[in-house]
Amino acid sequence: MEEWCTTPPRKAKCRKLLEIILQKQFMERIEYQSYRCISFITSYATLAAQTSVFSKRWYYCWISRPHLEFNQLPDNIHMTLEKFVTLVDESLRFHVEKKLRLEEFIVTYHDPKLASNTDRWIDLVVKHNVKVLEIHVSGSESPYYSLPDVIYAGKELTKLGLSKCKFEFDIGTTNIRFCCLKDLLLHDVHISDGQLQRVIDRCPFIRNLTILACDGTRKLHVFGLIHLEILAVASCKLESVIVEAPNLRDYGYAGVRSIFFFLAKLKFWMLTILYKYSHSPVQASQTNNFMTYFLSSQIFQNCV
Repeated sequence: MEEWCTTPPRKAKCRKLLEIILQKQFMERIEYQSYRCISFITSYATLAAQTSVFSKRWYYCWISRPHLEFNQLPDNIHMTLEKFVTLVDESLRFHVEKKLRLEEFIVTYHDPKLASNTDRWIDLVVKHNVKVLEIHVSGSESPYYSLPDVIYAGKELTKLGLSKCKFEFDIGTTNIRFCCLKDLLLHDVHISDGQLQRVIDRCPFIRNLTILACDGTRKLHVFGLIHLEILAVASCKLESVIVEAPNLRDYGYAGVRSIFFFLAKLKFWMLTILYKYSHSPVQASQTNNFMTYFLSSQIFQNCV
């Protein structure tokens, strides 16, 4: 008996082609999901990457992440100074050559020999338009790290965190371009009054200002930061602190031998008093003139 094919040849061929296409799409989806899983896992596996435990595929995923964080552990016998430098160099070189997005670069080290390498890394990430930059020097015996001038050209920076660094520059010649900076975190940083004031003046969009155990600063005067929401000051030998921030919602201070004058609340109080006694709408210029008089008065000077 002659056998007949239940499916016409053309339809069978189309069905076979459809199966191949669906199988390919399925495998691509599995591949994509596995890559996402690997990227998620490697984001929490810095130590494994630094000790070269990863396979080539996992190592590739780790160094291609947009968030790079390197921590030189003092007791890690498997990670020598040379290996640590190579790891950071390869990661940054990979981002530069492949033109990959770099959102975050964080380095914590204790070996003073890494200072020159850190200069080079900062130069690379700033030119690569990094968004978040943090440099932390650990260890009580480690010397302070002097920031290179290229860091002040970080026009794309939104967050800058420094620990045990010298934030020192020539006020007259240094062009600070922190036009996008929103978070400034300084811990155990050498910076003078004029230098701190210069940085604050060049950060119009700053919303979080944290100054902890910083040396060289005796006063903190902040005016015109309408976006400032968080202010924290601790263990600083400040003699005068004046902050005008209308949107300030969280603040804290400790170890400061002066009184905080939050002029936003003071303005509201002045507006109420002026309106009560003038019985007419109060102009902004009236309030500013009254504040200027108050700040220059003997009462205020005795407070600070």
